[in-house]
Amino acid sequence: MGYWYHPPSAPRPKPVEGKRNKKFGLTPWGRRWIEVVETEGDEARLSRGRAYARAERVYDIKFDKGKVAAKVKGNSGTYTVSAEMRPFSKADWKRIAVKLQQGEVAGSFLNNELPDDIDKCIGVPLIDHKLTSDCSCPDWGDPCKHVAALYYVLGDEIDKAPLILFALRGISKKALQSAIIGSDTEKTGSDMKKSSVRQKKTVKKKRNAKKSN
Repeated sequence: MGYWYHPPSAPRPKPVEGKRNKKFGLTPWGRRWIEVVETEGDEARLSRGRAYARAERVYDIKFDKGKVAAKVKGNSGTYTVSAEMRPFSKADWKRIAVKLQQGEVAGSFLNNELPDDIDKCIGVPLIDHKLTSDCSCPDWGDPCKHVAALYYVLGDEIDKAPLILFALRGISKKALQSAIIGSDTEKTGSDMKKSSVRQKKTVKKKRNAKKSN
């Protein structure tokens, strides 16, 4: 056995029915996420990560303060994986929230959609290119195939619900909704005030008309 001998790779998991040729990143934001992911690792591990994702080996996905954690069923056991982007600072989010209130994005957000030009709206890239990850497996690769699997599953979820990207930057759904609804509340309050003034003017005109009669 030579010095450069490497044991054969473990067999790839079989994809679940209907996912043999599944693509990840089918929407603009899903593609942006996958593009960032695929600059982070080598193709061998990424390819195996896609195989794990197609085999639905990633489960128990949880978000907590910008970090996403999950379990991945590997060939030699189940591993705990996690990944995160650099979270927005409090100062950054305060500034972004103001810009969201000033922009015309509320309707899109409430429909679980993310405008293509949101980066321009908030003044910073929503997807940070610096990803950090961790896995309980012994592979030193970054990302290893288990983390890569999580990345691809996240790409699939971003295709369905792109606002997940805010969660990956440490912004909770509640905080995001507050920023948008806060804008709507201000507009609604203004509209109610205008309506109230119009109603008062109408009542005054009717009273004056009755007096003149």
